[in-house]
Amino acid sequence: MKRGLIRKQHLYLKFAIFLFGIAGTLEVSLRQLALQSLLFILFLATEPRLYALVIFAFRKLLPFFAAYWLLATLFKIEFMVSVLFSGKILHLVFITVAAWGAVDKSALLGQSKLFRKTKIGKNVLSFTLATYLFLQEYIKSYKELPKSEKLGLIVDRAILAGKSVHDKSESIDQEVQELLVQEVPAGSGYWLANLTGLLFLCLLGLAHSC
Repeated sequence: MKRGLIRKQHLYLKFAIFLFGIAGTLEVSLRQLALQSLLFILFLATEPRLYALVIFAFRKLLPFFAAYWLLATLFKIEFMVSVLFSGKILHLVFITVAAWGAVDKSALLGQSKLFRKTKIGKNVLSFTLATYLFLQEYIKSYKELPKSEKLGLIVDRAILAGKSVHDKSESIDQEVQELLVQEVPAGSGYWLANLTGLLFLCLLGLAHSC
């Protein structure tokens, strides 16, 4: 299996996958959503280590789902409506990891020169880099805390990790600003990675229209 088929995809292709994935959660049936999620699962197989990020995110969402389903039961929300909503939240995890779970920062900066020439583009790039760095720091902080399988302790662990990352927000922001002013030559990319991404986009479009 070739490595880097997601990491080495062009920045614009990553944005296309992310935006198309988000659009694919609007006005969809449970069948369409399940089919799209299956495609994302297969797509992530090109870089299996990303499955760990998906599982990590799912575990962080357990308290949210516990609270949501409790409220859904109390307010008598239709079961299928709740299932579809939950499915969309999980699908958003797949989208985010598939687009931004593996990023080559040097290549991203080199391919984003047009973005950095406009205020909006610079803000979008700044947000993308900050999100990526915060996520990396959060995972690192979370793994350093004592492990537990109890829901209450998992929530406490997540809160502590979040606080640790928040305390480092100034240094992360400074790193983002330093990255934005770097002059990095735009690479030609990796044709097989881009071809894989384009094929995935086509299949995603077919799944959305089924």
